[in-house]
Amino acid sequence: MIFNKHISVKSILTFVGVCFSFFSNATNVKVKWISHQDTYKIGIVEVAWDNAWRYETLEPNNHDAVWVFAKYRNKYEYNWRHLDLTLDKFDPTLNQNQLNYRIHPNKKGIMVWPKNIGDYETLTDRIPLPYHQNINFKDIAEISLHAIEMVYVPNGNFYLGDGRSNNSLAAKNNLPLLVNSDTLLFRDTGKYDPKVVLPTTFPNGYQEFYIMKYEITQQQFLDFLNSLTQTQQENLTSTSIYSNTGKSALSSTFSNRNGIALERPSYNAVPARYGLDLNQNGIYNEEADGATIACNFLNHQMIFAYLDWAALRPITELEFEKACRGPKQPIEQEFAWGTNLAVDAKTIVNAGLNSESVSEKGTLKEGLSNQNYSPFQSPLRTGFAATKDNLSRVTSGAGYYGALDLTGNLWELCVAVHHNNSVEFSNQSGDGILDNYGFSNENGWNTSVTIYRGGGYNSGISSTYRDGAVSDRFYADLEPNLKRATSGGRGGLSW
Repeated sequence: MIFNKHISVKSILTFVGVCFSFFSNATNVKVKWISHQDTYKIGIVEVAWDNAWRYETLEPNNHDAVWVFAKYRNKYEYNWRHLDLTLDKFDPTLNQNQLNYRIHPNKKGIMVWPKNIGDYETLTDRIPLPYHQNINFKDIAEISLHAIEMVYVPNGNFYLGDGRSNNSLAAKNNLPLLVNSDTLLFRDTGKYDPKVVLPTTFPNGYQEFYIMKYEITQQQFLDFLNSLTQTQQENLTSTSIYSNTGKSALSSTFSNRNGIALERPSYNAVPARYGLDLNQNGIYNEEADGATIACNFLNHQMIFAYLDWAALRPITELEFEKACRGPKQPIEQEFAWGTNLAVDAKTIVNAGLNSESVSEKGTLKEGLSNQNYSPFQSPLRTGFAATKDNLSRVTSGAGYYGALDLTGNLWELCVAVHHNNSVEFSNQSGDGILDNYGFSNENGWNTSVTIYRGGGYNSGISSTYRDGAVSDRFYADLEPNLKRATSGGRGGLSW
């Protein structure tokens, strides 16, 4: 199957405006505030993105989507609040010819997806954003609209394990395990195999869910940091918020292509301001400052905080395997694109731009990926392999349902199943609110243990070893609290 329409460039998703000047522009996603009716508590938002799709009779029988949410800041305040929505009926005269939309039951955001079956070079429509009755626009100083590209993973059977990868989850005789119910019993034969019965509340991948199309980008994490209080910023960065301008924010020094920097130190009661400065020239947020590069130096607490703030949730390692493999039979040591062969990314083109890619190309059997000890030892733009010349699932390195970079680029932190504490994790999404220290306060999240899956730019490939394979769990014992240059992640959402 050709994925030429649903492999796209990573979205940048935030705009902050004053009063009613709302607009967010990105390479692939645009969110624009058109108008509002304060009497009826309805905002009208235009959403547009490129390379959208919806399939119902063709593989992968899914669609892509955009998760839209908003933050606001009242006058004379520095802290941002989540814009809560309402499930009340809203204006039925809005144009709905192109997009379906659905407000999440927790009222923290709205999912939009193509209304009709097909591929779309560009999809544009207006949707209602009915906000809570307690919100008065006269008190609002700024609103920040956000949109995150997602892909839908439908309900259905899938396999865990490939029969060969390190410590992979498997059934008897190390054979792949068919997941066809909501409860799984895992055997205890290996060092990191779980010996627990997963409750029906644990997201085991059998039930439908959404997953972020891309890994968290540096622009996304930057926007997150800029919405936090002083205490929250101090706890989620590696450099003091009172440091000199230009300091690296997530590591002690600029390294491994992370360009998030302290643009303006905190003063008095005003939180710090962060910007992108990949080239370290002191000019922030330039076109080549790496906005769409995957964000590294993230530990599980930072990822959980971001996802809670965005009203999403972490994904489990079981959901990770389904997003990669879909319903297909496993292949030994396969990668996310469905073969065990790969082309290594070695030569960066358009460095730091939203069009960043590499000169190497995938083939019909070899997916293009940033792994095997890449020469630049750093992450690339999310979805870098999906260009006009790399349009199939294999050549673009896509998972079965269209998510990109599931193999390589950065290790992805997922909720593990080999620790008893993790079984308390459920499909509960974040509420857009963090605790006073900047950490997620969702029940079951912070007791969960994470595991690195999917490999990164430092993963190895040989005839006997490939720690970036879909089912490989070689690093199950690594400490997820460390802010590693190789680690990042993505989130999901359930209804």
